[in-house]
Amino acid sequence: MGLPEDLVDALTGPDGEAPLSLEIADGEWTVQVTNDAGISEVGDYGTYDYDDEGHWVTVNPNDRVLAYDWTLADGVLTLTLVEVEGEPAPEDDERFVTEGEYTAE
Repeated sequence: MGLPEDLVDALTGPDGEAPLSLEIADGEWTVQVTNDAGISEVGDYGTYDYDDEGHWVTVNPNDRVLAYDWTLADGVLTLTLVEVEGEPAPEDDERFVTEGEYTAE
């Protein structure tokens, strides 16, 4: 994605991995990040809704609005960021951390 190596290291830690857990329920979402010590911490959280086009739209406590195209098939949720009119375009680090596949537990 063209991110600087030091930013990738900061996002993933020395082992190059950043296990994420995405919890979505009752209009709220939370991203839990498991650090290299095996400790789960809240990475981000907020509220969500859906727009007229069916995008999943999230708002965090800093009023950062992100919208996603999404699919759910065979227990795999796939998220892809889309631009929201009137909001800054998603940053590369936001794409790096949130886009991809999430497997249901």
